[in-house]
Amino acid sequence: MRSRTKLAAAAVAALALGMLPAGASALDDAPLVTDAAGDANGLNSQGNASTGGNGPSTQPASIDGADLREVSFKTRYSTNKFLNPDGTVSRVLYTPNALKIDITMEGNVLPTFGPSILVRVPTRVVMPSGTLCESWFQLWWKGPNATPNDQERVDIRRITAAPACPANNTIFNGFDISIEGKVVTGIYPLSAPDMAGYIQEGTEITPPQVFTNSSNYIHSRTAFLVPPNPGTGGLTAPSIDEAERFPGFVVGSDVPANIDCSVTPDNPECA
Repeated sequence: MRSRTKLAAAAVAALALGMLPAGASALDDAPLVTDAAGDANGLNSQGNASTGGNGPSTQPASIDGADLREVSFKTRYSTNKFLNPDGTVSRVLYTPNALKIDITMEGNVLPTFGPSILVRVPTRVVMPSGTLCESWFQLWWKGPNATPNDQERVDIRRITAAPACPANNTIFNGFDISIEGKVVTGIYPLSAPDMAGYIQEGTEITPPQVFTNSSNYIHSRTAFLVPPNPGTGGLTAPSIDEAERFPGFVVGSDVPANIDCSVTPDNPECA
């Protein structure tokens, strides 16, 4: 945590530049994927069907804390206001700083089922060269019977070999996970070490292929004996619930447009 002295110094520096920083935020758009309640029972195609895995309900024979209901991709951003010499706002800039994934379950996520839980969102990232890098966004959290090696984190497993992907590996440095009630959130800062040349503002994240590496539908699954670098071993089966395929998202597409207060002086953000 930064000290009060450092925070005060940062505020003074911002004022000297004619800039007023505001807290990070994100637009509250509709989820990209929704799924029926009551179908977290293991009766699905284990992530690789050619049809969707939305239901039917088998409640009460369903695990609410692993029952996928909504999947949302959003862009977190910072808001900075620049001042005129007379103290009025000259412009407002919105700067994307992270990709945020919210996974909403039917019931509270913790305490969860089994050893541990994994949610996988298979996608393909369009690289600057135009090649498609198959990328699985993964959220892991520990259950009541977690093994010593189980993880509680988010990562991206890059499936395609170079040069389509920067590397065929799993990246996690600088990412963060939070769990609150029914929602598991993964935060992927654009400034994280492995995001340069990979995922930035304007990056298109597309649907996966019809069938790729036995996993192309969003799904939750049991996980245990997971090594420090998931993707190199361990056991993640069976799938508990399955949702529709990821439809696509452009990083930064949900961030407000910058505001020039000389053009729109009546905008509330210019007050």
